[in-house]
Amino acid sequence: METPEIKEVPNLPKALSLEEKKYLLAVERGDMANVRRILEKAQHFNIPNINCVDSLGRNALTLAIDGENLEMVELLVVMGVETKDALLHSINVEFVEAVELLLDHEELIHKDGEPYECKSEYLELRKQCQQFAVDLLHQSRTSEELAVILNHDPDKPSYEVGEQMTLARLELAITYKQKKFVAHPNIQQLLAALWYEGVPGFRRKSSIRKFFIISKVGLLFPFYCLLYMVAPETYLGKIVRKPFMKFLIHAFSYIFFIIILMLDSQRADEQFTEFFLSDDGQKDYGKTKEQRGNPPTILEYIIFFYVIGFICEGIREIYKEGIRAYLMNLWSFIDCTRNILYCLVFALRVIAYTEQKKEIANDPSKAFIPREEWEAFDPQLVAEGLFAAANIFRTILTGLNQLLWYFSDLERKRCYHLSGGDADWKNERDACIKWRGFAKYIST
Repeated sequence: METPEIKEVPNLPKALSLEEKKYLLAVERGDMANVRRILEKAQHFNIPNINCVDSLGRNALTLAIDGENLEMVELLVVMGVETKDALLHSINVEFVEAVELLLDHEELIHKDGEPYECKSEYLELRKQCQQFAVDLLHQSRTSEELAVILNHDPDKPSYEVGEQMTLARLELAITYKQKKFVAHPNIQQLLAALWYEGVPGFRRKSSIRKFFIISKVGLLFPFYCLLYMVAPETYLGKIVRKPFMKFLIHAFSYIFFIIILMLDSQRADEQFTEFFLSDDGQKDYGKTKEQRGNPPTILEYIIFFYVIGFICEGIREIYKEGIRAYLMNLWSFIDCTRNILYCLVFALRVIAYTEQKKEIANDPSKAFIPREEWEAFDPQLVAEGLFAAANIFRTILTGLNQLLWYFSDLERKRCYHLSGGDADWKNERDACIKWRGFAKYIST
């Protein structure tokens, strides 16, 4: 009868020699003199093993960090003891001085192009955390259990079935780019149900029915907005708060805003008024519209109320997410710049209207000064220039965003050109860094 082959059990700590036991004991007790002597001996004779571990898997650095002995940690690092996961352990026990020491040591020994120590451990730990979150979703058996997981917030009371969903865990997963978690079928099914909650069965309807539903929302969006402000607790008011309806209303509202900007830039209100006037009336109106000190037009009032809404939206976002999260978003700066430009336009129009009225009251002939004879920095001219700049500002940045998509894809292909889809950090380091930079701007 054959004797079964006994396989060696991997990854078990080896038995310590007497010298190694003395070495670890000296480190644990903080005996600097003995530890220094043992380390110097090891440099000449390679005995004992200065990276040995005890039965609990603790090496000399771990013992020194547990004892919060900074001098011992420094001695071990200087004498060449492998740091391995010592940085992680220092962070875990909140030994700040050791963390700073190990980080400085890492910077000193690091060579360009080589991975930092503990990088593999960090990556493995990250994969384990990601997989644990995904496995947790696998174990959810009902939509209620899934809702409890996604709405968990340690700073707030526990989620109860039937309450409004905040999806705090899902937002956190999106922030940290946990793609497996976000793309999980259970989450996608829940998000789809929440998204179309205001329009049940939308995905199963024909294209013509979908077109009519979207068109109806587009035509009635002013009514929906007014209803939301006046009677938010009514049946229709609650439907307006559903994600898909909010998206459609916001989209059509912004399209309407763009159309108003285009009409105002073409002086559509003046052309509309002239269309219904007689020839004599058009001549009189032509003189009036060139007059200085005219009040804002209807279209300008609409734009003013839109800008007030944009400002209120930004303030609400700051209040909800915090100033830090708001400023981390590149589009927030774009929105702020646009709103500031429009506010400057309105302020200059008020100044121009006030000054021109005073001048006309003192000298009525100044009401019909040709535009080419106005002062170069007349507030109304400056306001019109800023208005044009505000109109094209976001359009230009939207175009730049498309360019970032293009250049990001080019640099990414240059970086990941090796077989197997690996990044070529040695020869294409700049491309690997640049495409991540482009992608960062795109994502924000």
